[in-house]
Amino acid sequence: RKRKKESKKERNGNDAKAGAIGNDLYDSTKSELALLKSILLTSDFTFISISDKLANEILQCGITLFNHFHEKENEVGEIALELNNKASLIALGNIVKERINESTPIVKRYISDRPEREKIRKVKNEVEFISKRLERFQTLSDTIKNAKDLVEECKPKIKKIKTEVGVTDDLYLGLSSTIVQNVQQMLVAVVNEQVGNPMLQHGLGITSLKTTITNALEVTFMLEFFGMYNDIRLHYNKNLAGIKSLAQQFNISILSPKEQIQQEVRLAENRLKEIENRVFFQNEIINAQDELSRAKEWQFLRSESDRIQQISSAESKLKQLLINGKNEKIQQTKLQQNKINTIKTKLQLINF
Repeated sequence: RKRKKESKKERNGNDAKAGAIGNDLYDSTKSELALLKSILLTSDFTFISISDKLANEILQCGITLFNHFHEKENEVGEIALELNNKASLIALGNIVKERINESTPIVKRYISDRPEREKIRKVKNEVEFISKRLERFQTLSDTIKNAKDLVEECKPKIKKIKTEVGVTDDLYLGLSSTIVQNVQQMLVAVVNEQVGNPMLQHGLGITSLKTTITNALEVTFMLEFFGMYNDIRLHYNKNLAGIKSLAQQFNISILSPKEQIQQEVRLAENRLKEIENRVFFQNEIINAQDELSRAKEWQFLRSESDRIQQISSAESKLKQLLINGKNEKIQQTKLQQNKINTIKTKLQLINF
């Protein structure tokens, strides 16, 4: 009883050490309690009272420790559960047993949730940044710039979260989907306001509307980078189709930046095939071949030595042209392949 009072006094105001205090209390009273049990019956009121008070104090040490640390980074679930188990070994009365039974499932659930807590801790700063940014976003006016700023500021944070927790994790998908929803709502509001401008009926404001549609389409394409729940993805695709349809009415390109670069790659690769199939200096080679043919023909009053010299000269000229053509093809092929590689590198860096 004296040791229990000392433990309670020591625990008060020293919550962080409650676990050690509880374990020390159990270890230091175990032999005494066993001795008392051998003298008194377990049904003896005095023994039950002492045992329950001791169990209750050990349990309270675990609860105190748990309450102090459960929202902090210190993982004390196993310590608290151990104290619960030790209290359970001693407790005899229903009141203490009921407290243990109420506490144990909470502690076990806390222990099982540890991987989730550790996962969240890795991206705590990113989650807080996005949450605050979304909260601030609600106070901003509807503009394309505000929507784009949210995307660009949150993108690296979302990327870090995705890397740490995985693409199917609810934390990632939830935050990412929320960003998409907020941005789309603002984009739709801006575009609808422009489309509903009565000045359009008089042919005014067309340039401003086309700029808005172009910029809104760009930001919508940027959202492709973000993970989304299925229902959010369906809504995103519907909005994307809508803004594309509107863009086509004003002859605005509906290719995403990624699709534009892919188109560049296709054009560059087609150009490479043309280079590979092309005969460089073709006209000059044809002329040189004609010249060689004429040199080989019989000509009146031409000596044999002149004939041989003219043939040799024409052959040398043709040979040099063929070499030059081959070298030019090699050079042009290399330049075009480098261009293709540069475009493909740019393609790898773009996410929308």
